[in-house]
Amino acid sequence: MFINMKIHILYSFHKGPYGGGNQFLKALKKNLKKLNVYEENIGENLLFLYQVLFNPKSFLSLIILITIVFFLVFRE
Repeated sequence: MFINMKIHILYSFHKGPYGGGNQFLKALKKNLKKLNVYEENIGENLLFLYQVLFNPKSFLSLIILITIVFFLVFRE
């Protein structure tokens, strides 16, 4: 199901330090590119990480965040 999953982060990135969210998304994008999961162009079959990830009221956001951290830390 998620074998060919591609992720696109819909965010206007800023160069240099520009707040914690910007730095987190830049690091996330860098690691997703290493995993060959990040997609630059918006097309079909993309999972969007925008408000779901950063909505603290959403239980799904906690699960997504824990999953991302787990895969980034324990990927080897």
